[in-house]
Amino acid sequence: MRLGRPAILNRRSPGHPAGRLAATLVGSLVAVVALGACGSSAGSSQAVISGKLAPTSASELEAELKMMTDIPSFVAGWKQATQKDANVGKKYSPELVAYALQNRYFNALIQEEGKARKIKPAEVTDTFSANLAEATPGGKETLDAYPAKYRDDQMLTQRYIEALLLDAGGDPKEYFEKNPDKFTTACVKHILVATEAEAKTALTRITGGESFDKVAADVSTDPGSKESGGDLGCQPLSTYVPEFSKAASVATINEVTQPVKSDFGYHLLLVSKRDVGKWGPDIEAQAKQAVQQAGVEEIRTALVARAKAAGTVINPKYGVLNDSGGIPQIDVRPTPGATTTTLGLVPQG
Repeated sequence: MRLGRPAILNRRSPGHPAGRLAATLVGSLVAVVALGACGSSAGSSQAVISGKLAPTSASELEAELKMMTDIPSFVAGWKQATQKDANVGKKYSPELVAYALQNRYFNALIQEEGKARKIKPAEVTDTFSANLAEATPGGKETLDAYPAKYRDDQMLTQRYIEALLLDAGGDPKEYFEKNPDKFTTACVKHILVATEAEAKTALTRITGGESFDKVAADVSTDPGSKESGGDLGCQPLSTYVPEFSKAASVATINEVTQPVKSDFGYHLLLVSKRDVGKWGPDIEAQAKQAVQQAGVEEIRTALVARAKAAGTVINPKYGVLNDSGGIPQIDVRPTPGATTTTLGLVPQG
């Protein structure tokens, strides 16, 4: 189970919506489970995490793990999510130990970056709360059982993530005003074929009197739309691949376009309706998502730099700092042949 690393997903299918960024850095924006508080035990002789970020003692870690495993919904949710028990006998599982440490580290990393930029955390919303519950083993029942300070710290990380992405990405309304085509919805039919010659032949059939729907059913290679005459419905143009979106944004209404090349082949488009969005709650939400996505790489780079400068050292008896890619992770300590640690919390010797 890997936490703290943004997962950016962009799925595309021929002529169909290009797929949206499924996850960025918070809830629906970020695929990060943010559990944990920032400890303050740098001077502890039993340090588990040492350095500038989330210094943690063995006693603090044990208290946190006990708090989690004393909540029945957390234990059940953890097993459902990981297919592993939170405890092995009277010991904590190594996965759970690494999970708690990673959450402490990630929370500290995000919050320190927000403070360094002197930005105000975003206001708490119902969406934030729902996203946090969804990302927590055991959901809302677990969140409600957490101590208030612990729960608030998790939420603070989520609030800082949203603010950081907006700080890096820019003003949503300004983005909307500069990119109106990205907020345009169009009702489109298309025919997809492999070559430009095939596209021109299909266009000749249509200009010669055959219906667009019949030609689409005969020759289109897009299985998702050919049986419905190439109809893709009414979609935001931003959901299509760029070449397709650009052509649909300028096509004459009710007139078949010339062949349009994309990664999938050649398209003929027929746009029956096109509406440019007007600024309001829905468009604002879309614009915010767009600018936040634009800020992901800047924030990721900043977090990696901050992590490297923090001088973090993980006691190898508890876990391993893995900085092989992206934002560093605290992983389970690899122990050849072993499936559990002897943490109770008693470190392995």
